[in-house]
This record gives sequence, structure tokens and C-alpha cells, in this order.
Amino acid sequence: FVEFVEKNIRLHTLRTGRPLSTKAAANFTRNELAHALRKGPYQTDMIIAGVDEEGPQLYMMDYLASMEKVNKAAHGYGAMFTFG
Repeated sequence: FVEFVEKNIRLHTLRTGRPLSTKAAANFTRNELAHALRKGPYQTDMIIAGVDEEGPQLYMMDYLASMEKVNKAAHGYGAMFTFG
């Protein structure tokens, strides 16, 4: 799934000559995850981070394709230790 998203973001950059912003890349990923939810869902949580002209941004996304902009994020077993 990540390779599919990466290739499509790169394809957009080649077609338009402009890279996607972090927010646009996160929204594209969320949309693809939402479409996959109806076919064969991916059991994945994602953290998407990037730096663009708006500065550093961090997005947390769950397997149900809900997305939220956050200041800090962790998931999995390590999140229990990170956030207490």
C-alpha cells in the first residue's frame, strides 16, 4: 500500500512539475485507504509527516481512514510507554 501511495505521489509531481504538500499527500493517502476499506481493508495505522512551505506537519491516520493533524503521535506497543 505504501509503495502504491509513493508511486502515485511521484506521478503527480512528474505530471504537474510541483510536489504535493504534506496535507495533500495525507489527504490522498486517507482517500485511498477509505476506498480500500470497501474492497479489502488494510489493517494499518499510519503516521504521515513532512515539511513544506507551511512548515512541519504531522498527521495520524487509523485503519478506518480517519485522519487528524496532531503535534505528536505514536502507535503500537511503544505508544503505551511514550504517552504513559
